[in-house]
This record gives sequence, C-alpha cells and structure tokens, in this order.
Amino acid sequence: GELETESRLIEGDVIVNSTGTGTLGRAGILTSTALGRSSVPVADGHVTVLRVDERQVAAEFLGYLLGTEAFRRLANECLAVGSTSQMELGRDQLRTLGILVPPLPEQRRIVTILNCEIARIEELKAELDRNQRLLTEYRKALITAAVTGQMDLNRNVA
Repeated sequence: GELETESRLIEGDVIVNSTGTGTLGRAGILTSTALGRSSVPVADGHVTVLRVDERQVAAEFLGYLLGTEAFRRLANECLAVGSTSQMELGRDQLRTLGILVPPLPEQRRIVTILNCEIARIEELKAELDRNQRLLTEYRKALITAAVTGQMDLNRNVA
C-alpha cells in the first residue's frame, strides 16, 4: 500500500530519538546525503519528527540546537515520561517547550560558521585517519624488516 504522507521524511526534518534509556533525546537533521541512502525514508514510532516554519527557524539551526548535550539532558530529565525501564519523549511536553532562538539572519550566520568549522574538523579527522593508516603500515614494515634480517640492527636507535 501507499505510505502515509506524515511518515515520509524530507530534507530538513529534525529527528529526535523518542525512546530508550541512554539514547532518548539524541537529535539531528535529515540531510540530502542521508536521504540518498534510502529510496523511501520513513519515520517510525521511535522518533519524533520536527518540521520548522523556515520563515522563523532555520532547520539546520534547530538540528544543531537539539543535537547539544544540554538538550539531551533536558529531554531525559524534564521531557521524559514512563518507567525507568522504557523512557519515552513526552511529545506534548516537547510540543509546548518554549525555545528562544536568535533572529533568522543570526541563525543562518551561526549555521554557516558551524558548517565551515565542522567541515574543517572532518578534513582533520580524515588526515588523522590517513596518518594512522600510514603509521600502522610503517610499523608492520619495520617489524617485518627487523625480524627477516632486512634491517641493519646495528645502527644507533635512540
């Protein structure tokens, strides 16, 4: 059958994990990259989907804001309902939660800065991963050369 329109996810949706001890309140924004992985992305009952009025709130800003540790703490300490064995995000509590945000131009400026800095961090992480692989390869080659007699072991190693 045809999927319900409400369950279909679209780019810019802010997704909040709605169930689970330890994972309740994790949030992020659905990007075009993530959408490309699934032909029909849909939400299930374990997530809460937030769609913003882009005239008032930048979706990326809300994604960053709700992705903070401060929001996770708020979700777990103030918005959670249910027993300790299966906590759930109180959707009514979330719906009525007042969040102060800066004016839209400032939100967009913050998002631009964060996107640039995060891209820089990702580049540095990739460089670190490359260096780690090279060091691992060098270590293996060094050990192989030493134990197979291909390395001058009489040189001064200090």
